[in-house]
Amino acid sequence: MFKKIVIACAIMLTQHNCKSQEVETSSYFNIVRPEFKGDVAMNTTTFVEQYWRIAGNTGFNETVYRLHLQE
Repeated sequence: MFKKIVIACAIMLTQHNCKSQEVETSSYFNIVRPEFKGDVAMNTTTFVEQYWRIAGNTGFNETVYRLHLQE
């Protein structure tokens, strides 16, 4: 019986946390959406997919540099 109560509490806490994150992410969406440009996103994706990226390697560094220039 105790295990069922613990599982039920865990499920309720998880659901509560998910709902609170939805509110936060929707506010970020409202901030970012006006700045989103489809052609810029497509060009960035085309550039980034050329590289295998692991933090610190050439592909990663080139990608970060490119994103930094777009600001």
